[in-house]
Amino acid sequence: MIYRFLTLFLLVVCFSQLVSAQADQEGFQHVLLASSAAYSGSGESNSGLLTGSETVFLHGWMSANAKKNEDVQFSHTGLFDGITQTTLTSRLLLWEHPVQLGWQYVTAGDIEYREKPGPAASTFQVYWLTVAAGSQIRLNGHDLAFTLKYSFQNLFFDRYDAWLTDWTWSHQAARDVGLMLVSLQNIGVVSSGPSVKGQAPVRLRTAWQFYDWDLSEQIRLQIVSELNYGFITRLITPTVGIESTLYSQVRFRMGVRPTHTTNPFSSGLSVYHKSFRVDYAFNYQESGFTSTHGITVGYQF
Repeated sequence: MIYRFLTLFLLVVCFSQLVSAQADQEGFQHVLLASSAAYSGSGESNSGLLTGSETVFLHGWMSANAKKNEDVQFSHTGLFDGITQTTLTSRLLLWEHPVQLGWQYVTAGDIEYREKPGPAASTFQVYWLTVAAGSQIRLNGHDLAFTLKYSFQNLFFDRYDAWLTDWTWSHQAARDVGLMLVSLQNIGVVSSGPSVKGQAPVRLRTAWQFYDWDLSEQIRLQIVSELNYGFITRLITPTVGIESTLYSQVRFRMGVRPTHTTNPFSSGLSVYHKSFRVDYAFNYQESGFTSTHGITVGYQF
């Protein structure tokens, strides 16, 4: 275990040196790297047990700004039992409007699922891929952002692909009273899949953000609430920032199998001072698939 941790740590260090050299060459403004340690356990669900193991993983991410209106973000995370997550997002100014392009690939490898009544175990390949493109337009105090995503998922018993559309509208007319309203709608239409073929789930999500415009350069308190999801509270000062999150979701899935619900719960606390940041996160899924918690220490330079 300790040898695996040291090996991954050395890889992150080498990667940071390579990224730093590339950043100096390309004129990037900053590069952010971090290392993490986490614990993963196993839990029992209503229908079976998904195995987990106690392990240590490293988490690194990079954020580079080449120019004022161009941004590139890359992250690669190694989790327990071979789960990896890779995300790449780029933002550039095109026709005087920001355009965002990105992709995310997550794979969990072979995961063993064991039914309660019997000793036999089944192995499933779990992975999903999301490709997104979008743009943002600002006109007379109105901000309109649109994102189109294509997602292919292979999750345990369900395998399907879907087109997702996100749009966000905000208006800055409430600047004088220090309020901003953001409405976010997410609609997903499933196009194919053996167990959910022909279904077209629709999800509606609305979020509100409130903060003091006048003190935005000094102290800002931001509260984000999402219907049936949770909330995020941020208190930001010029030197120290504190963030707390509470997230809960009830999800209904319909298909060949009977309808069932999952209630994943996550919470976190982040404290950062200038270029130093510490994050703590706890995640638990009521259906018992897994529960994780870990601490992340990062430094931006």
